Amino acid sequence: NAVQATLDVRGPEVGTWTGSVNTRLQKSGTAWALPPSAPLEGQFTLNMASLEWLSRLSEGQFALGGKLTGNVALSGTVGKPVASGRVNGEELAVTLVEQGVSLSGGSLDASFDRDVMRVNRLEFVSANKVQPGSPRVPVERFTQTPGRLTASGEFALATGVGALNFEADRLPILQRADRWLLLSGKGEANANKNDIRLDADFGVDSGYFEMPDAAPPALGDDVVII
Repeated sequence: NAVQATLDVRGPEVGTWTGSVNTRLQKSGTAWALPPSAPLEGQFTLNMASLEWLSRLSEGQFALGGKLTGNVALSGTVGKPVASGRVNGEELAVTLVEQGVSLSGGSLDASFDRDVMRVNRLEFVSANKVQPGSPRVPVERFTQTPGRLTASGEFALATGVGALNFEADRLPILQRADRWLLLSGKGEANANKNDIRLDADFGVDSGYFEMPDAAPPALGDDVVII
């Protein structure tokens, strides 16, 4: 009456997803059933060498980079499963193409158990990659070393309630020639069942924004000059 289910997914983009789950069936009359009290035991591993394939899901709105590894252990029963594990990321990168938001050099150390997801450390070490559109901006003064964003916190898996603390040091949050911005500061994001509250104190280290040229005034199509 022992049952085992296995997972084995492999691909050049999705990486490797492997695992197995073991439990036991119970005979009820002439049929076999999987009762809620059946023991559960399993292991899963994830090795995703690249996150770039996820970018195609956004149709050009954002771009992702880096790799993820993780492992999950299952225990408990079918009716009350218990999961615990870790997720690690390296060389992470996030770009919002239209807005010019770009974070790179990222790493993630997260763990979870039955109740809580813990972000032990999330960090982006991002070097400036774009020169703003004006030579008067003191770029070298603020970008001799890469900017940095660090965050940590925890959230309840069942409700999503939790908090994330973050701190930035000369973070090049906008990297376009016409929109260029470095920020420093710290804050906290608090999530409850209905919304997210953001409390932060940030200052601008340096920035540059170009105002688009206004179109010349024009008469409407319903105006006739005689």
